[in-house]
Amino acid sequence: MVALDEIADASRREADRAHRLRLEGLVEDIRKTIQGPISAKEKVAWIRELLAVQGDRAEE
Repeated sequence: MVALDEIADASRREADRAHRLRLEGLVEDIRKTIQGPISAKEKVAWIRELLAVQGDRAEE
């Protein structure tokens, strides 16, 4: 039988992996936004929207 600690560790590793993948995707989306041809003001708005969708906050 698998120990409960091993199950908890595996669950934490999977959660950490999912979080890392989410952040990597967010970073890639922000990079694309920064490289885009839109104005700086629009870039800031897009980045704030990307953060909001992820549940993060952008503060001035």
